[in-house]
Amino acid sequence: MPHKGQNRPFTVSFPTQETEGSLFFQNSRLSQSAPGPCRLAVGDSVYAARIHHAEVGHRGEPLARRPPSHAHPVYHIVLATVGTGHFLLGGHLAAVERGTLVTTGPGESHGFSRVAGETACYAEVTFDFADRRGHVLEASFLEMLSLWAGQKSACRPLQHLSEPATAELEQRIEHLVRVGRSPSSELTFPRLSTALIQILESTHIATLAPAAPTMPWEKAYRLLLEDFARPLPVTELAERLGVHPDYLTRRFRKAYGMAPLAFQNWLRLEAAKTWLISSDYTLKEIAARVGFADPGYFARIFRRKMGVPPGQFRRAKRSE
Repeated sequence: MPHKGQNRPFTVSFPTQETEGSLFFQNSRLSQSAPGPCRLAVGDSVYAARIHHAEVGHRGEPLARRPPSHAHPVYHIVLATVGTGHFLLGGHLAAVERGTLVTTGPGESHGFSRVAGETACYAEVTFDFADRRGHVLEASFLEMLSLWAGQKSACRPLQHLSEPATAELEQRIEHLVRVGRSPSSELTFPRLSTALIQILESTHIATLAPAAPTMPWEKAYRLLLEDFARPLPVTELAERLGVHPDYLTRRFRKAYGMAPLAFQNWLRLEAAKTWLISSDYTLKEIAARVGFADPGYFARIFRRKMGVPPGQFRRAKRSE
């Protein structure tokens, strides 16, 4: 259930200046933020939204190693808008592409840093809800959005939006950024709060009806993308989708240029490359994290696809 937290300081590591192609707003007057119309009533307390920062076009310099996941008492709405890459959610890598929506709340571990070889670019807004004494709401993102909407939300920590929903949410985040960057006036805080209401509305509506693939091979693609580390042979995929394995494989290959198993292995190897570069996990640990039960098989398929064994790949990338 939603509950109050302590009035404690914290920091959120985001760039203080725009990167090329980005538009960034940081609320330097957070403690002075006047309450706007975006509020939540929880018990006897009323919490008003406070925007910490927002950005569109965030890319950031690629890091040599992926930092560990972290958590803090704020809410994030992060929408991948260009390219591909991985986010850390709860300590696990999740593949992202345009339309991937990630939402996190207080205490929910995450990491959005980009490492070498990844091209993902995203729009984001970071905010919290505080009462008049400065106590922040520590409800999960799902609880918070359900409170705000007045009904049970269908929002999940990671899901994929339709193209119209992606475009709308991106535009609304950009609008909030431009409001925040406008010349300061007594209207700025209420306008920011109103812009956040629009973003929460888009998030709630989009997650009630996320992008729904209709063809069996499209559904298979989404299932593999969202859970590539889980054993999911084509026979099981086909059974779940109500089609013959040969038909699914043929249509999948025509649509995406490779068979389902090859696509799953490609996702696993891409994730493995990220872990090899950005972590100190052993090869056995990395193999298990990306879905290979047999470390020897992982090493063989990695060498066949990448041209070098995983250990050699790690050493070469770290010496660059």
